[in-house]
Amino acid sequence: MKNFVIAFLAFVGMAALAPAQVILGPNRQYTWTVASTATTGQQGSYIALIGQRGPIPSTYSLQSVVSGTAPGACTFSLEGSNDAATWVGLDAGGVSCTASGIEYISNKPVTFVRVNLATFTPGDTTTVVKFNYTGGTSTGTGFPSTVPAAIASGGTGATTAPAALTNLGAAPLSSPSFTGTPALPTGTTFNSNALTSACTTALGTSGATIPLLSTANTWTLAQTFSVLMQLSLGANVATGQVLSWNSDSGISRGSAGTLFFGNGTQGSNSGTLNATSFQAGSGANLSTGATTLALSNAAPIAWSSTSGYTGTKDSGIDRSAAGVLEINNGAAGNANGSLKAANLTVASLNQSAASSTGGTCAMSTSTSCTITLGHTFTTPVCIATQQSATLTGGSVGCTVSGTTVTITSAVANSETWGALVFGNPN
Repeated sequence: MKNFVIAFLAFVGMAALAPAQVILGPNRQYTWTVASTATTGQQGSYIALIGQRGPIPSTYSLQSVVSGTAPGACTFSLEGSNDAATWVGLDAGGVSCTASGIEYISNKPVTFVRVNLATFTPGDTTTVVKFNYTGGTSTGTGFPSTVPAAIASGGTGATTAPAALTNLGAAPLSSPSFTGTPALPTGTTFNSNALTSACTTALGTSGATIPLLSTANTWTLAQTFSVLMQLSLGANVATGQVLSWNSDSGISRGSAGTLFFGNGTQGSNSGTLNATSFQAGSGANLSTGATTLALSNAAPIAWSSTSGYTGTKDSGIDRSAAGVLEINNGAAGNANGSLKAANLTVASLNQSAASSTGGTCAMSTSTSCTITLGHTFTTPVCIATQQSATLTGGSVGCTVSGTTVTITSAVANSETWGALVFGNPN
């Protein structure tokens, strides 16, 4: 009896000195709580995975949840053991827990699991870090689906189909892409006699039967594209063909450098080109918008002498300077054209040059003076008047001969006289 008591007391003493142990429940979950006063080392009790129904879990996750003020420093490792005496790391070690996170452990069955805090500096007294353990079974049941099983364990080591194909060295059934030269599996042979004429057809070389990737394709029938067709190198439309829409609108070639917008048939130019703006010329000499027709400063408006626009230009309007337009004979730089209108309203009347259609001269104690005009008149009308508020010259008249205007007064004077000459018509 004495020996039994001694043995029992020794067992109790060893149990008191051993780290606390928790048997994991059927829900396979456990939480370690680290408060601001915690120290490094094993946190709380380690959990025992024995005594459960089914095999010991080999896959599990550990989620760290930070609340309150984040710790200034916090690293840990999840450790496992089969004898609760020798512990080894189940993860890479030194895992940060300054912020919430989660790690997954795969294919590492152990009997005991603990959290070992390597470093810890609380942010303040409100700092709390919880470590939530969730275990799955050895077959993966109950383990988060985001953790892929390794290839060595019968999985693909991936969470997506493309990644799984890459890891397994496989190709998709739909549009596979191969590198190198495809070959039959080792130990197999190809039986060409298995193919009969019922399942073979000539491919040809033009792409008319089956489109080929190795050469240009020639199609003898119309092709229908149900999606957008993109042409990276442009398109070449043969002469006589039409780019048609709805069979009533189209673009066709008229001649070299000329396109017709018409009703969808070749050569029709009965269509309308509708655009917010339009520009013509390599330097955009002409541009039209919703309310403006704009020309470059050297672009005239010219009219042909024939019914076609390609005839010799004999009439035009050109820009001479800012706010100045000239009517000319189709050649820029002269204002020798004529402007006809039933009515002409202007803010002011100004000669293009001095003495072009009139001017002034002084008589200097004589009865006449002359003005030289800028051009001649065939049937001129001349109006002369004294350029003074004091009328001392008496009656006056003027005549035009060539480009010379002569003003004659009935009385000798030294006044300045002005004359205006215009055609009647010219």
